[in-house]
Order: sequence, then structure tokens, then C-alpha cells
Amino acid sequence: MKYTHREFKNVIWQVAPALLVSLAVAGNAYGINTVVDLSTLMPNPSFELGNQMIAPGNQVGCPVGWTCGGSPAPGGTSCAPTIAQYVPFADLLPTGRMVPNGVDVGQCPTLLAGSCTLYAVNLGTYQANTTYTLTLWVGTPLTVANCGGAPGCVANVSLASPVARVTAYFLGNGNAQFAATNIPVPAPGQWQKISLSFTPQGIRSGKPLTF
Repeated sequence: MKYTHREFKNVIWQVAPALLVSLAVAGNAYGINTVVDLSTLMPNPSFELGNQMIAPGNQVGCPVGWTCGGSPAPGGTSCAPTIAQYVPFADLLPTGRMVPNGVDVGQCPTLLAGSCTLYAVNLGTYQANTTYTLTLWVGTPLTVANCGGAPGCVANVSLASPVARVTAYFLGNGNAQFAATNIPVPAPGQWQKISLSFTPQGIRSGKPLTF
């Protein structure tokens, strides 16, 4: 999975400022009815396992189980949103929650503005006669949730920058693009649910599966 955006709880995304993404964790098992829910193949689909160690020179760490890219480095991180990012019910979640699943989300890009790519790698290989699905929640926060120690950024106070673009990709070997979906950017303080699917054809079967 590949996602680009500003803050996110689960996809690559290319965006310029603030987006939160969350993956809906489903219970479908690999191979049942030739439908595979990608969240069952990911080690940390809902970003609940925290962040990796902060690399020298970075302000935050990349989420555990994900590969990050972008600027400022590492590009993405995870955090636990508060009412400063999403107001229950006003955020369009039906349950009166601030987050679709669990308590944490992926934030992309990091800090106030920039670019971000989040990859879910080592998901196996594409199988013939199989459809791969993923339910993704994408949100635009009102303020930045995790600033780390970045100067000029105050968590829960600094306004999130406008999001330029969010795109989800099913990738193959060498990050070849097999399918791309442009995702509408939610209004600030709101979440939206996105359903993705991809069925590999021909020579794409047997290729490494990356999202």
C-alpha cells in the first residue's frame, strides 16, 4: 500500500499537508472466496503499535510495520488524535468517536507541511483469480497532533496545512504501479471511508504485493 498525504491512519499518498488515515481491520482470512483483505496481511494495519526509533536528525519515528518516505524525514508517523483534531459526531464518524479504529492513526506528512509516502511491504505475492480489498479511512485534522520536537510546531495548536493530493496504489516488483486511486480530500475535522479493490491479471500474478 502506498499513500501520500498529510495525516493518515492507513495507504502511497502524495500530499502536501495534513491528513490522518486509518485502516478498518476486517476479519476475512486469506483465500476465502478468492477475496483477500489486505489488512489481514499487514503487521500494524491500524497504527496501534507505536513508532520505530527516531533516526538521527528526525523529529519523529515512522510507524512500526511501515516504510516511510518524504520530507521532512521520515515523512510519516503515528499519533493518538484528540478533540483538537476531530470533534465527535462533527467528524462524520457514526459512533461518536475521534478515530475510526483503536486510538492511533497514521500522520502524513509529518509536522506542518511536506510530502509523504507510506508503504506496506512484504505482503506476499499476488495470486491468480484473487481480488484484494482494503477499507481505508482518510481524515483531515483541524490541528497537527504530533510535532515531535520540531521548532515552530505546537501539537494540538498549530493548524494543519491544506492537503494537495491523496493517492493509494497497489504496487508490484520495483514499486511498479498496478492500480492507482485518487482519494477525495475530506474537509478539515472530518473522516471519510474509502473501499479499494484490485484483481491482478496476466503476468501480474506471482509478483510481490506492496501497498
